[in-house]
Amino acid sequence: MSESINISIADKGISFCYSKGNVNVFDEMQMHSHYEIYFLKNGSAAFESRSIKEELKPNTLVLIRQGEYHNFKVSGDVDEYERFVLNLHPAFAESDCIKKAFGSRDIILLESGHRI
Repeated sequence: MSESINISIADKGISFCYSKGNVNVFDEMQMHSHYEIYFLKNGSAAFESRSIKEELKPNTLVLIRQGEYHNFKVSGDVDEYERFVLNLHPAFAESDCIKKAFGSRDIILLESGHRI
């Protein structure tokens, strides 16, 4: 069974998506004009960017800077796949907290138990 919840607060530059089960899959790399915070809660997914190819495990957090080409593909049982995605408009994301998290990096991968 698949389910999805999408919430957008356009005037604040924030959108949120929760997906479980079958999700849209893009065959090609994509990029956005916003920052993306992706959290894989369950299942497994292959993540690819211009600089990283990584098999993601449950409880992995991925921070993606605006303009960075990337792709996620479900790589295990689709029914187990569960993710949260938070998108932040650049004006919102340019806070000191976000700047400190990214530093000079375009992509940050954090597995359970790791710190920035």
